[in-house]
Amino acid sequence: MVAPALKQVGVEAVVESLGKFTSDVGTMNKSIASIGQEGNLLTRTLDAVGGAFSALGSRILDVATYALGQLLASAIQAVISKIQELIAGVMEAGAQFQLLELRLNRLNFNAVVGSAEDMNQAMEIATELTKEQLDWLQKLAVQTPYDFQDIANVYTLARSYGFAGDSAQGLTRDIADFAAGMALGNVEIKRIIVNFGQMAQVGKVNARELNDLARGAFVPVNDVLKIMQENVKMTDAEFKTFRYTGEGVNAFMQAFSQLVETRFSGATRDMARTFKGATDNAQDF
Repeated sequence: MVAPALKQVGVEAVVESLGKFTSDVGTMNKSIASIGQEGNLLTRTLDAVGGAFSALGSRILDVATYALGQLLASAIQAVISKIQELIAGVMEAGAQFQLLELRLNRLNFNAVVGSAEDMNQAMEIATELTKEQLDWLQKLAVQTPYDFQDIANVYTLARSYGFAGDSAQGLTRDIADFAAGMALGNVEIKRIIVNFGQMAQVGKVNARELNDLARGAFVPVNDVLKIMQENVKMTDAEFKTFRYTGEGVNAFMQAFSQLVETRFSGATRDMARTFKGATDNAQDF
C-alpha cells in the first residue's frame, strides 16, 4: 500500500515531508532533554538541523512562487505579443484595402467620365462600380486558394492594361482557375496577367510573351493557339498574320478561357479544399 505522503508530488510533497521531519526532531529533543545535561549538546545539534530543514522548506516555496510568477509573466507577454501582431495585421490590411479602393475609384472614374453628364455623376458611378468590384474580389478570394491582395493585383493589372471591367473579371477568374489547377503561386498568376497585358499593349501575340507564359507559368500555349486557330477557321498562313493583330490578341484570350473551362473548371474550389488553401481562405475571411 502506498503511504499517503507518497501520493503527493512536487514542491508540496517536499515541503510537507520537511515539516514532518522538523516535528519529529522536536519530539526527539524533548526525549533527549529528559536524559539530563548529557543530552544538551545533542539537543542543540538536532535543533540546528531542524531549523536548517525548515529554512530549506521556506526557500523551496520561495523558488516555486518565483517560478510560477515567471511562467505567468511569460504567458501574459505571449498573449500581449499576439494581440499586437493582430492589431498590426488589421491596420496593414485596412491600409491596403483603402489603397485598392482609391485605385479602383480612379480606374472606374477614367472609364466613365467620357460618357457621364458631369464630373459629379462620373464620381457617383465610379464609386458604385468600385463597391461592386470590391465585393466581387472579396468573394472570389474566399473561393480560391489565393489571398485577397493577390486576386486584387491581378484584376487591377488587367484594368490598367486596358481590359474593361467585365473582361478583367473574366480574365482574373480564368487565371485563378488555371493557376489553381496547375498548383501555381501568386508569382505565376501575376506573370500571366503581365504577359497578357503586354500582348494587349503591343497588339500582337508574339513569340516572346508566349515563351514567357510557357516557361514561367506553364501555360500550354500551343494548345491555346490550336483552339484559337480552330475558332477563327484560318489557314496556317492566314493565322500567322492574324496573330499579329489586336483581334488576334482578343482571340487568344478567348481561346485561353475555353481551355481553362474545359480542363480546369472548378480547380479553384478543389485547391481551396487543401490545407494550404483552407488556411489562406480563413485569413481572407
